[in-house]
Amino acid sequence: MFTTLSIYAKIFQHRQSTEKNANGLPVVDQFIALQDITLQANESKNISFDWEIPSWTTRGTYQLATFVISSEKYNLLGLSFTDDIVGNVHDFEIVSDRINGVQFDKETVTINSIPYLFAGYPTRIQKSEDALINAEIVNTTDITQRIPVSYSLYQWDAISKENKLEEKTITVTVPANSTAPVSFVVQDTVYPVYLVELRAKYQDTSSILNIRFVRDSIDKLRINFPAITTYPLEKDTQVELFSCMHNISANAVDASLQLSVLDENGNVVYSDEYVGTIGGNMMGFATTFSPKTTLENFSIKAELFQEGTLIEEDTISYTCNDFGTCPDTSMDTSLLAKLWFIFIMTGIAVVIIIVGLLIKTILSAKAQRKNKKYEQTF
Repeated sequence: MFTTLSIYAKIFQHRQSTEKNANGLPVVDQFIALQDITLQANESKNISFDWEIPSWTTRGTYQLATFVISSEKYNLLGLSFTDDIVGNVHDFEIVSDRINGVQFDKETVTINSIPYLFAGYPTRIQKSEDALINAEIVNTTDITQRIPVSYSLYQWDAISKENKLEEKTITVTVPANSTAPVSFVVQDTVYPVYLVELRAKYQDTSSILNIRFVRDSIDKLRINFPAITTYPLEKDTQVELFSCMHNISANAVDASLQLSVLDENGNVVYSDEYVGTIGGNMMGFATTFSPKTTLENFSIKAELFQEGTLIEEDTISYTCNDFGTCPDTSMDTSLLAKLWFIFIMTGIAVVIIIVGLLIKTILSAKAQRKNKKYEQTF
């Protein structure tokens, strides 16, 4: 089963030419379409979301591509940071009177003067050198356009907001029926993988470039999808706890991975550790245990250490609320009505008994006073 799944979507525009292009289709929009989806084992769900077509969109054939991501980190279907490795796709037509606009030309993108391929392995540069990114914006309208271009720099990918390192916006003037250059320099040298997202805005439309590159010889370990094999955790029933991990560079480094299961109060139910080396190839660590009690609300925690320093950690929660398996504590309304009626009638009966006892006590007291008075007269 999965928890905290997200659906990421990209909208591509088909070219008029049917010839396959190594840079893939132009991107006109990308966004998180749905979040917080949970699936039990062997479960499927029908989902839907809306995409509002910008009013200045040019007519033509477009493509919706979807990606499935877990915990805003782990790509389960397609790679969200690419334009060619996608999940499910669907083509659709947009009917419009508009035939001209402004967008990036993917064929002109370079990193340090090296042509960038959007449907290929990321460009590799030296560990400490600047990355000069160049591109051109094409204006097919007959009016000079002033185009806002936003620049966002991320480490690894753009799904998690925590990965954003820098952002800024400039304005580029593009002459009518012409092009204009745009360039940015990435000077950050801390991380092994960077993603630059460039977004040009024309009226209410967008043109987007996702440019990803690698710095050589920077070791950075990464967790990839910690999980369990069954839910809930049944008492005395064996369950497998696992996680994948890898070094973003090709080097093997000393490392350790700590996997723990915590109950809803944060107490450690089970823990195990991998100690050894982690290299560039994806590897996995799995361990089995049998819980002493049944757990429906718990979490798993993964902690990855690189040469003794905590590099990354992730906690994934599992609750019966997420999966809709919590016991129904609500009572039937008819039963509540019956119980309420019994409560009221019992209360009335108790009041009648108490009143009766009070009357009896008062009458008895009056009789005793009369007897005493009679005895005194004689």
